[in-house]
Amino acid sequence: MKIHGLKRHTVFTQFNSRCAYCGIKLNKKNFQTDHIISRKSYFSLLSTHYQTYYYKTRITFRDFDNVLNLFPSCGDCNRLKSDMSIEEFRCYITSFPSYQRGNSSIFRALLRFNIVTLNISPLVFYFETFPFNSLYGDVKS
Repeated sequence: MKIHGLKRHTVFTQFNSRCAYCGIKLNKKNFQTDHIISRKSYFSLLSTHYQTYYYKTRITFRDFDNVLNLFPSCGDCNRLKSDMSIEEFRCYITSFPSYQRGNSSIFRALLRFNIVTLNISPLVFYFETFPFNSLYGDVKS
């Protein structure tokens, strides 16, 4: 579903006009909105023991387009994330170096010639560097 107008502008400015995942500067014309919880994830939750909880809270199909469920994203990150959860996406991205080292002779050659180096460290998405309160105002517990 396309996101338009003020909602699109709100999503765009959420992280200083940067991709929520990789932090690259976004173009207002070409950025994409990513659903944090995808429709596929939602429906798989409905088929599990969470079904009762979601029916009680009355989450509807329209809730997916709420700005609290939308992140600004570059096309690359949005396509890579697809319908994964954030943690699934993190695991997917962090598996790339091991996979390439084991399955790509070109990558192994690049390592041997010191053209690329492996720097395996915990993946921190750009949005995780923002304090929660700066995004959604003061939240009283």
